[in-house]
Amino acid sequence: MNDGGTNLSGDQTFTTTSEANVVTLPAAPVSVVTATLNGVVIPNGQDTLAYFEYGTSTSYGTRTTPLLIGNGLSAVFLTNRLDSLPESSAFNYRLVATNSVGAVLGSNQVFQTLPPFQSITTGIFTGGAQGVGICLVVPGQQPLEIRADLGDAIPRVEDGPWPAFPADLMSVALVAATQSKGSVLFHEKMYESRLFFLDRLIGMGAKVVLCDPHRALVQGPARLRGEPAGIPSPDIRAGIALVIAGPLCRGPDGHSQHRADRSRLREHRGQAAQPRGPRSARVND
Repeated sequence: MNDGGTNLSGDQTFTTTSEANVVTLPAAPVSVVTATLNGVVIPNGQDTLAYFEYGTSTSYGTRTTPLLIGNGLSAVFLTNRLDSLPESSAFNYRLVATNSVGAVLGSNQVFQTLPPFQSITTGIFTGGAQGVGICLVVPGQQPLEIRADLGDAIPRVEDGPWPAFPADLMSVALVAATQSKGSVLFHEKMYESRLFFLDRLIGMGAKVVLCDPHRALVQGPARLRGEPAGIPSPDIRAGIALVIAGPLCRGPDGHSQHRADRSRLREHRGQAAQPRGPRSARVND
């Protein structure tokens, strides 16, 4: 531009370059032998590769397969599950993103795999149990004990609509309590006659005090015994509990012997029983 006027040159274009933004997030979930690494990357307009580095020190040493996450301007959430990790071990890890500008290293995070069969305190029954993925692994040959409430009070199991303790499992939990060391109070709040089967369980030797139609105090452990003539079940759920109690019973010869007679169920309900073949379950050693 001068006294003669303004002269415009041809257009030119340019592109700004920018490193990716990287955030390493805490690992979750973590189990005995697995862990899921998490992080967030914003590519900032550049074609970007992202991967996790991990190891037992900040030298890392191992990395996951790089993933092309594009060139957008929005955050991309990344996860990567690690399997077959050693138990009770601490690991360092970080998220790394690379593009034409260079590599960006996320901050270091630390996680520790859990010990095998770590004790959990969900509910009143304690013992070895450990979540692995979406499964719950409960090892055998462990003592059954009932954990006292705060102040050494007797714990209580109460049923109710979800997410409370399910009413359908009350009778099963009662049988488990008869074989556990300690005392527990069961409070049936949803059904009037759900605890009536306890007369049968008491007749088998269970240490149960039926306080009223809704509450029962169980003291364990108790040695159960079978009945040669079988045990009538007042309902299906009680029948399931009695069948579970069957292998715990001991007859005169010391062998497990128990029979839950479901053919008498309709008689108990005041209906005529119609013979339809064998209707009982028997458990013997």
